[in-house]
Amino acid sequence: MRIMYAILAYKECRLPCGRTAMAVTVRLQPETHKALKETASLTGESIQEALDKAVQERRRRLYLEGLSADYAALRADPKASADLDKESALWERTSNDALEDA
Repeated sequence: MRIMYAILAYKECRLPCGRTAMAVTVRLQPETHKALKETASLTGESIQEALDKAVQERRRRLYLEGLSADYAALRADPKASADLDKESALWERTSNDALEDA
């Protein structure tokens, strides 16, 4: 029988950094819990901080993968690609405004 690890359900708590968070039950496979503990140990973070960062990193990666797929689809459409190039060229002219770079 596999043991599932869980975080206590729906309890408001104060994190060491002073922020308030809501605790929610999350069932993890033992291998996942072990990897999370190892990550937290290696980085000096709490398990909660390591989990937060892992979720945010995955969320960013999924966003960027979606963005990349959308851009590839746009470039695969000759008319849409030409329209984008035309609009980009118009925006490029705005950089020739004779103002110095900051």
